[in-house]
Amino acid sequence: MSHDILTKLRDELQERVADVMNGAAAAIQEEVDDDTASLAGYFTSIELARRELEDMVKVVKKEAEQVGETLLEKMGENGIDSMRANGLTIYKNTQRYVRKDAETSTEELCKLLKDEGWGHMVADSYSAASLKAQILAAIKENEQVPDKILERLNITEVTRLITRK
Repeated sequence: MSHDILTKLRDELQERVADVMNGAAAAIQEEVDDDTASLAGYFTSIELARRELEDMVKVVKKEAEQVGETLLEKMGENGIDSMRANGLTIYKNTQRYVRKDAETSTEELCKLLKDEGWGHMVADSYSAASLKAQILAAIKENEQVPDKILERLNITEVTRLITRK
């Protein structure tokens, strides 16, 4: 989607919001709340505008996702962690996920954690959040995580772009 199309979408969105707000002002001035049929008509106009706006937002979100993936790639290629554009800061955010693999039952993992000296985080079950924190802390500190445990876990990273003012 080109910049021109996005500009057109933004303009349409602003016009539609202005129309809805002008309708609200007119309805208040006409004291529409005394007339149920008029109020119902006004309500459905607002509802249709909301649905239209949500459809536009979906289109813009999809485009932002596609452009974001390309930008994330380009930032990585150029060694850029953050940058500013149009008054916003864009930065990379990486989240790591740790979970047991599909073939390992909770009971098996709990037994393995106990057997490998990680039993302090296990009761009759284990806390996925505690496991994630413990594993990631050990990896960050270059501490040895037993291979038997690592073989039973899926550790993944997802990097996304985040913006802020």
